Amino acid sequence: MEKKEDSAWYSTWFDSPFYHILYKHRNYQEAEQAVLNIIKHLKIEKGDSIMDLCCGKGRHSVVLEREGAVVTGLDLSPANIAACNESSNANLQFEIHDMREPYLKKKFDYVLNLFTSFGYFGDEENEQSLQAIHQSLLPSGKLLIDFLNVIPVIKDLPVQETIIIDDIEFNITKHLHQGKIIKDIQFDFEHKKYHFTEEVNALQLSDFTRYFENTGFRIVAIMGDYDWSAFDEHQSKRLILLTERI
Repeated sequence: MEKKEDSAWYSTWFDSPFYHILYKHRNYQEAEQAVLNIIKHLKIEKGDSIMDLCCGKGRHSVVLEREGAVVTGLDLSPANIAACNESSNANLQFEIHDMREPYLKKKFDYVLNLFTSFGYFGDEENEQSLQAIHQSLLPSGKLLIDFLNVIPVIKDLPVQETIIIDDIEFNITKHLHQGKIIKDIQFDFEHKKYHFTEEVNALQLSDFTRYFENTGFRIVAIMGDYDWSAFDEHQSKRLILLTERI
């Protein structure tokens, strides 16, 4: 039986155990260093409230709380939130939540959206997500979005690779189609064929600038990686945008 999701690929793929197998190399040491750099450069203080939006299994949330923040991790995947809840405490809470909807239970000093957890929708819904974030921030609250730098990524497309993890042979192709970077993932497991896709808008700095202007944010800083290096559209690995609610 082939398992494929077209209209809402993220609902199925992110909630699949195979997603976490494929990306198991994203370890807690990597997450810890990224979070420590964020805390340092944003000057996050103990007791500051943080929304970790699209928190996955909570690896960033856990470090943020350990360093003294009061953290709410939100994710669309019930499986992710179930795993996160094993780490919850008074200052670390997790909930299932769609980023397109405002989170109205509290307001935050910071919203963090890390490791390309944005750009899954069309322009209207991408802006809807930012409007929802705007409503969840305190006055002069800050939003940090970490996105891939699409220019060097697109330059190398299309690509095809095979990755073997836990005896599963993932056959992966990536290509650009109608302004989206499409990752096609196929594999066999226990005599069944699986087929998933990932789709992310090939957003560049100009796209984010337009989004922010339309949704009430001001860009404060633009970085090319978690070492806070300057952004170079042809060389940087990441596009990291620090914005302020206005």
